[in-house]
Amino acid sequence: MKFHSDELCARFADLISDQLGEPTGFSHTCEPQLASPESLVFVANAENLPAKAAIVVTNADALNAAQKVATLALAVPDVRMAMALMKQAVHDYDSSDAEWPAVHPSAVVHPSASIDDSCRIGPNAVIGANVVLGERVIVRSGAIIEHDAKIGADSVIHANANVGYACTIGERVIVKANAVIGGEGFGYAQDTEKAYHRIPHTGITVLEDDVRIGSCSCVDRATFGETVIERGVKIDNLVHVAHNCRIGEDTILISQTGIAGSTVLGKRVVCSGQTGMLDHKTIGDDVVLVHRAAIIEDILEPGMYGGNPLLPFREHMQRRNWGKKFKKIEQKLAELRSELDELE
Repeated sequence: MKFHSDELCARFADLISDQLGEPTGFSHTCEPQLASPESLVFVANAENLPAKAAIVVTNADALNAAQKVATLALAVPDVRMAMALMKQAVHDYDSSDAEWPAVHPSAVVHPSASIDDSCRIGPNAVIGANVVLGERVIVRSGAIIEHDAKIGADSVIHANANVGYACTIGERVIVKANAVIGGEGFGYAQDTEKAYHRIPHTGITVLEDDVRIGSCSCVDRATFGETVIERGVKIDNLVHVAHNCRIGEDTILISQTGIAGSTVLGKRVVCSGQTGMLDHKTIGDDVVLVHRAAIIEDILEPGMYGGNPLLPFREHMQRRNWGKKFKKIEQKLAELRSELDELE
């Protein structure tokens, strides 16, 4: 597909601080080393400039150098942010399954469901009773939307995902393949014989606007009330959020993070891979958790924490460094013992 720089510059005028060169067309985005005279590329410094490109988006320091290899060079304050926004506009994946009819003949749609005419429903999808789909919602092949669920405009439910009954999904939400939203939480009562009895979870799960749920991740419904993923949260693949949790705005949960029931995370929390949290804990705003952080107590002060046992990041790294030094000392002692044994 052919695009023109005039459209790009007009749409993102608030991002572009300066430009050099002439207006031009382009057909695609790509990495600098594969660029051609039809390419739009994003380069953070002059060392990585391509040999030739239609448009180079870079920072102010590299603008003059970029203009020598591109028909048009654009300066932006944040190249990575420009790449995110511009690629969404001109070179994003099309989730609409446009090769099929708007509602595929194999889809099962309950007659009571309210589906806007602009929605697309893929092969073998199931839409239950009283489901409400807003404008331009896409439900891809094999996905299941259970009865009484509501999904807001411009959301995409990818292949084989499951949205549980009565759950609520906001606008511009992405639920990736095989994710489960509103599955029953893990709650059991143990009797005197130590046998387990299931506690029904009859609450719901709420995903607010602009949330992203990764593939094979699970956000459990509440025992009572709501499990809430607030606006702008991004969840990676293989993440588990248990019943009655609340995850604050613009938080990011990276792969294999596990959050036990009724835990509350504040805004802008970062959980790196394999972060683990006990139930009923509170994490404050602007907390960053790294190095397989293990949370067994509340964390109310912003900052970076890591490890198990959890420590403020500087203390955590000091402990790791001391561990490495002790290992070297142990090795040296072993060598000295060996030398003494030979002398004997």
